Amino acid sequence: MAYTLTITIKFYDYWHCGSGNSGGNESDALVVRYDQGTTKGLPYVPAKTLKGLMREMAEVQCNCSELQRWFGNTSDKDNKCYKKNETIETETYLSNADIKEDIKKENIPFLFKTFKNTALEDGIAKDNSLREIETVVPLEVEAIFSNVIATDEEQLETLKDSICSIKRIGLNRNRGMGRCEVDVISKEEAVR
Repeated sequence: MAYTLTITIKFYDYWHCGSGNSGGNESDALVVRYDQGTTKGLPYVPAKTLKGLMREMAEVQCNCSELQRWFGNTSDKDNKCYKKNETIETETYLSNADIKEDIKKENIPFLFKTFKNTALEDGIAKDNSLREIETVVPLEVEAIFSNVIATDEEQLETLKDSICSIKRIGLNRNRGMGRCEVDVISKEEAVR
């Protein structure tokens, strides 16, 4: 049976999913944002980030045969077809986790806050140690995980439990940022 799961992520803390870009004098690390369309400027949690965390939690919590089908094969250097940054096809599709509320264009800058930190030595800042990181204020985002095939209800519940066990997302998640609650709010049978 194939299902479509709607996943919500409610952030309780500032979070940062990096774009790999810097903001020049403004910030050393910018969050990933949409760069076109009606969502231009809005931050999101990339599907590959979310899928990686979901896979990690599913591997910890269940030993089921569907992991490859849900998340793809792990690339392995011993594999003859190994390529750097290889895309691994799966039957499932996971969307980016987007803000679902309508946010006026003029309010987009208020979604971000820049934090500054530095390394200290004997109470004095070390040279070239000032870092500025752009973060997103706590809010709620939503993703769709579609064409999830589960052989029975128990297997689907195990997947949902593993998704809900994600507690932190993004940069510095082991240092207090990105604290969140992940929930599967709806499950629908997919039409194949």
